[in-house]
Amino acid sequence: MRGDYLNNSVRRYGQVFVARGVIWWPSRWRRTVAIHWQRHCVDGGVSRIAVHPARQREGTGQQLIAGALQYTRDLDYLSVSFGYTGELWRFWHRCGFVLVRMGNHREASSGCYTAMALLPMSNAGKQLAEREHYRLRRDAQALAKWNGETLPVDPLNDAVLSDDDWLELAGFAFAHRPLLTSLGCLLRLLQTSELALPALRGRLQKNVSDAQLCTTLKLSGRKMLLVRQREEAAQALFALNDVRTERLRDRITQWQFFH
Repeated sequence: MRGDYLNNSVRRYGQVFVARGVIWWPSRWRRTVAIHWQRHCVDGGVSRIAVHPARQREGTGQQLIAGALQYTRDLDYLSVSFGYTGELWRFWHRCGFVLVRMGNHREASSGCYTAMALLPMSNAGKQLAEREHYRLRRDAQALAKWNGETLPVDPLNDAVLSDDDWLELAGFAFAHRPLLTSLGCLLRLLQTSELALPALRGRLQKNVSDAQLCTTLKLSGRKMLLVRQREEAAQALFALNDVRTERLRDRITQWQFFH
Protein backbone atom coordinates (compact mmCIF):
# COMPACT_ATOMS: atom_id res chain seq x y z
CA MET A 1 0.00 0.00 0.00
CA ARG A 2 2.68 2.45 -1.07
CA GLY A 3 1.84 6.10 -0.43
CA ASP A 4 -0.85 5.26 2.10
CA TYR A 5 -0.87 4.40 5.76
CA LEU A 6 -2.59 1.66 7.64
CA ASN A 7 -4.14 2.36 11.02
CA ASN A 8 -4.81 -1.24 11.77
CA SER A 9 -6.23 -3.67 14.29
CA VAL A 10 -8.68 -2.53 16.89
CA ARG A 11 -9.50 -5.48 19.09
CA ARG A 12 -12.08 -5.34 21.84
CA TYR A 13 -12.56 -7.48 24.89
CA GLY A 14 -16.24 -7.12 25.62
CA GLN A 15 -16.71 -3.38 25.27
CA VAL A 16 -13.25 -2.52 26.58
CA PHE A 17 -10.62 -1.08 24.26
CA VAL A 18 -7.76 -3.54 24.08
CA ALA A 19 -5.27 -2.62 21.37
CA ARG A 20 -4.80 -0.15 18.60
CA GLY A 21 -2.43 1.91 16.64
CA VAL A 22 -0.05 0.23 14.27
CA ILE A 23 0.57 2.95 11.69
CA TRP A 24 2.81 2.35 8.70
CA TRP A 25 4.08 4.78 6.13
CA PRO A 26 6.36 3.79 3.24
CA SER A 27 9.03 6.26 2.23
CA ARG A 28 12.43 6.52 0.56
CA TRP A 29 15.37 6.47 2.95
CA ARG A 30 18.54 7.89 1.46
CA ARG A 31 21.72 6.99 3.26
CA THR A 32 23.66 10.00 4.54
CA VAL A 33 27.29 10.93 3.96
CA ALA A 34 28.36 9.23 7.16
CA ILE A 35 26.27 6.09 6.62
CA HIS A 36 27.33 4.69 3.26
CA TRP A 37 24.78 2.53 1.45
CA GLN A 38 24.66 1.98 -2.28
CA ARG A 39 20.95 1.27 -2.69
CA HIS A 40 17.93 3.33 -1.80
CA CYS A 41 15.74 1.15 0.38
CA VAL A 42 11.96 1.34 0.56
CA ASP A 43 10.97 1.35 4.20
CA GLY A 44 7.93 1.42 6.42
CA GLY A 45 7.81 2.69 9.98
CA VAL A 46 5.95 1.56 13.07
CA SER A 47 4.62 4.81 14.48
CA ARG A 48 2.68 3.54 17.47
CA ILE A 49 1.40 0.38 19.08
CA ALA A 50 -0.68 0.26 22.24
CA VAL A 51 -2.23 -2.58 24.23
CA HIS A 52 -4.43 -2.11 27.28
CA PRO A 53 -2.39 -2.86 30.44
CA ALA A 54 -4.91 -5.49 31.53
CA ARG A 55 -4.38 -7.41 28.29
CA GLN A 56 -0.62 -7.15 27.94
CA ARG A 57 1.70 -10.19 27.97
CA GLU A 58 -0.86 -12.21 25.99
CA GLY A 59 0.77 -11.86 22.57
CA THR A 60 -1.64 -9.17 21.36
CA GLY A 61 1.13 -6.79 20.33
CA GLN A 62 2.88 -9.46 18.30
CA GLN A 63 -0.44 -10.31 16.65
CA LEU A 64 -0.87 -6.64 15.68
CA ILE A 65 2.56 -6.56 14.06
CA ALA A 66 2.03 -9.89 12.28
CA GLY A 67 -1.40 -8.78 11.05
CA ALA A 68 -0.14 -5.47 9.73
CA LEU A 69 2.69 -7.20 7.88
CA GLN A 70 0.10 -8.85 5.67
CA TYR A 71 -0.77 -5.43 4.24
CA THR A 72 2.77 -4.38 3.34
CA ARG A 73 4.05 -4.69 -0.21
CA ASP A 74 7.46 -4.18 -1.81
CA LEU A 75 9.20 -3.01 1.35
CA ASP A 76 12.84 -3.69 2.16
CA TYR A 77 12.44 -3.23 5.89
CA LEU A 78 10.33 -1.81 8.69
CA SER A 79 11.84 0.46 11.32
CA VAL A 80 10.84 1.44 14.83
CA SER A 81 12.30 3.94 17.28
CA PHE A 82 11.52 3.68 20.99
CA GLY A 83 12.72 4.67 24.44
CA TYR A 84 14.96 1.76 25.34
CA THR A 85 14.06 -0.53 28.23
CA GLY A 86 14.94 -4.19 28.48
CA GLU A 87 11.29 -5.21 28.49
CA LEU A 88 10.38 -3.11 25.45
CA TRP A 89 13.37 -4.36 23.50
CA ARG A 90 12.45 -7.97 24.27
CA PHE A 91 9.03 -7.31 22.72
CA TRP A 92 10.48 -5.92 19.48
CA HIS A 93 13.06 -8.71 19.39
CA ARG A 94 10.28 -11.31 19.62
CA CYS A 95 8.64 -9.58 16.65
CA GLY A 96 11.79 -10.19 14.60
CA PHE A 97 13.43 -6.76 14.80
CA VAL A 98 17.21 -6.28 14.85
CA LEU A 99 18.72 -3.57 17.06
CA VAL A 100 20.81 -1.15 14.96
CA ARG A 101 21.07 2.14 16.88
CA MET A 102 21.36 3.37 20.45
CA GLY A 103 21.36 7.06 21.30
CA ASN A 104 23.46 8.77 23.96
CA HIS A 105 20.97 11.38 25.17
CA ARG A 106 18.09 10.49 27.46
CA GLU A 107 14.60 11.44 26.29
CA ALA A 108 13.09 14.19 28.42
CA SER A 109 9.70 12.44 28.56
CA SER A 110 10.77 8.90 29.44
CA GLY A 111 14.30 9.28 30.75
CA CYS A 112 15.35 6.50 28.36
CA TYR A 113 17.89 6.41 25.57
CA THR A 114 16.39 6.27 22.09
CA ALA A 115 16.89 2.98 20.27
CA MET A 116 16.18 2.02 16.66
CA ALA A 117 15.50 -1.45 15.28
CA LEU A 118 14.86 -2.85 11.80
CA LEU A 119 12.74 -5.75 10.59
CA PRO A 120 14.22 -6.98 7.26
CA MET A 121 11.68 -7.86 4.56
CA SER A 122 13.96 -8.39 1.55
CA ASN A 123 17.53 -9.39 0.82
CA ALA A 124 18.51 -5.72 0.64
CA GLY A 125 16.79 -5.09 3.98
CA LYS A 126 18.56 -8.07 5.52
CA GLN A 127 21.94 -6.83 4.31
CA LEU A 128 21.21 -3.38 5.70
CA ALA A 129 20.11 -4.73 9.09
CA GLU A 130 23.16 -6.99 9.35
CA ARG A 131 25.49 -4.18 8.39
CA GLU A 132 24.00 -1.70 10.85
CA HIS A 133 23.87 -4.27 13.66
CA TYR A 134 27.55 -4.97 13.06
CA ARG A 135 28.26 -1.24 13.33
CA LEU A 136 26.38 -1.13 16.62
CA ARG A 137 28.44 -4.05 17.93
CA ARG A 138 31.62 -2.12 17.09
CA ASP A 139 30.33 0.90 19.04
CA ALA A 140 28.79 -1.10 21.90
CA GLN A 141 31.65 -0.74 24.40
CA ALA A 142 31.94 3.00 23.81
CA LEU A 143 28.18 3.52 24.13
CA ALA A 144 27.93 1.35 27.24
CA LYS A 145 30.72 3.29 28.95
CA TRP A 146 29.26 6.66 27.95
CA ASN A 147 25.63 5.79 28.78
CA GLY A 148 26.37 3.68 31.83
CA GLU A 149 24.14 0.90 30.48
CA THR A 150 25.02 -2.40 28.85
CA LEU A 151 23.68 -2.92 25.33
CA PRO A 152 21.94 -6.21 24.44
CA VAL A 153 24.48 -7.03 21.73
CA ASP A 154 27.72 -8.97 21.54
CA PRO A 155 30.38 -6.20 21.56
CA LEU A 156 33.35 -6.25 19.20
CA ASN A 157 36.75 -5.06 20.39
CA ASP A 158 37.91 -3.61 17.09
CA ALA A 159 40.12 -0.52 16.97
CA VAL A 160 40.83 -0.63 13.23
CA LEU A 161 39.24 2.22 11.27
CA SER A 162 36.81 0.82 8.71
CA ASP A 163 35.61 2.50 5.51
CA ASP A 164 32.43 3.50 7.36
CA ASP A 165 34.57 5.01 10.14
CA TRP A 166 36.49 7.11 7.63
CA LEU A 167 33.24 8.43 6.17
CA GLU A 168 31.81 9.27 9.60
CA LEU A 169 35.05 10.89 10.73
CA ALA A 170 35.22 12.99 7.58
CA GLY A 171 31.60 13.97 8.16
CA PHE A 172 32.55 15.15 11.64
CA ALA A 173 35.79 16.86 10.66
CA PHE A 174 34.60 18.63 7.50
CA ALA A 175 30.82 18.89 7.82
CA HIS A 176 28.27 19.04 10.63
CA ARG A 177 28.11 15.53 12.08
CA PRO A 178 27.60 15.86 15.88
CA LEU A 179 30.35 14.86 18.30
CA LEU A 180 28.48 12.19 20.26
CA THR A 181 26.88 10.73 17.14
CA SER A 182 30.46 10.00 16.10
CA LEU A 183 31.46 8.61 19.51
CA GLY A 184 32.54 5.12 18.46
CA CYS A 185 34.64 6.06 15.43
CA LEU A 186 36.20 9.05 17.23
CA LEU A 187 37.36 6.81 20.07
CA ARG A 188 38.84 4.41 17.53
CA LEU A 189 40.59 7.37 15.92
CA LEU A 190 42.04 8.40 19.29
CA GLN A 191 43.27 4.84 19.85
CA THR A 192 44.96 4.90 16.45
CA SER A 193 46.43 8.41 16.52
CA GLU A 194 49.63 9.40 18.33
CA LEU A 195 48.77 13.12 18.32
CA ALA A 196 47.91 14.99 21.52
CA LEU A 197 44.39 16.11 20.43
CA PRO A 198 43.53 17.64 23.84
CA ALA A 199 40.02 18.81 22.96
CA LEU A 200 38.95 15.37 21.74
CA ARG A 201 40.82 13.28 24.29
CA GLY A 202 39.73 15.53 27.13
CA ARG A 203 36.05 15.15 26.30
CA LEU A 204 35.85 11.56 25.06
CA GLN A 205 38.60 9.71 26.91
CA LYS A 206 38.88 11.71 30.14
CA ASN A 207 35.24 12.87 30.32
CA VAL A 208 36.24 16.45 31.11
CA SER A 209 33.28 18.83 30.95
CA ASP A 210 32.90 21.28 28.09
CA ALA A 211 33.21 24.20 30.51
CA GLN A 212 36.48 22.92 31.97
CA LEU A 213 37.91 22.22 28.52
CA CYS A 214 37.03 25.73 27.37
CA THR A 215 38.87 27.14 30.38
CA THR A 216 41.91 24.89 29.94
CA LEU A 217 42.18 25.47 26.19
CA LYS A 218 41.27 29.18 26.47
CA LEU A 219 38.25 28.89 24.19
CA SER A 220 35.30 31.29 24.32
CA GLY A 221 32.51 28.69 24.48
CA ARG A 222 31.11 25.38 23.30
CA LYS A 223 30.90 26.45 19.67
CA MET A 224 34.60 27.22 19.59
CA LEU A 225 35.33 23.97 21.44
CA LEU A 226 33.46 22.03 18.76
CA VAL A 227 35.39 23.88 16.05
CA ARG A 228 38.63 22.86 17.79
CA GLN A 229 37.47 19.26 18.07
CA ARG A 230 36.66 19.15 14.36
CA GLU A 231 40.07 20.63 13.58
CA GLU A 232 41.77 17.99 15.74
CA ALA A 233 39.85 15.20 14.00
CA ALA A 234 40.99 16.57 10.64
CA GLN A 235 44.61 16.75 11.86
CA ALA A 236 44.47 13.12 13.00
CA LEU A 237 43.00 11.97 9.70
CA PHE A 238 45.59 13.83 7.64
CA ALA A 239 48.35 12.35 9.81
CA LEU A 240 47.05 8.84 9.14
CA ASN A 241 46.45 9.18 5.39
CA ASP A 242 46.60 12.61 3.82
CA VAL A 243 45.61 11.47 0.32
CA ARG A 244 42.51 9.62 1.50
CA THR A 245 41.53 12.47 3.81
CA GLU A 246 41.85 15.07 1.06
CA ARG A 247 39.73 12.94 -1.25
CA LEU A 248 37.01 12.55 1.39
CA ARG A 249 37.08 16.26 2.20
CA ASP A 250 36.59 17.10 -1.48
CA ARG A 251 33.68 14.66 -1.77
CA ILE A 252 31.96 16.09 1.29
CA THR A 253 32.46 19.63 0.03
CA GLN A 254 30.80 18.66 -3.26
CA TRP A 255 27.90 16.94 -1.45
CA GLN A 256 27.32 20.01 0.70
CA PHE A 257 27.37 22.24 -2.38
CA PHE A 258 24.74 20.19 -4.23
CA HIS A 259 22.52 19.62 -1.19
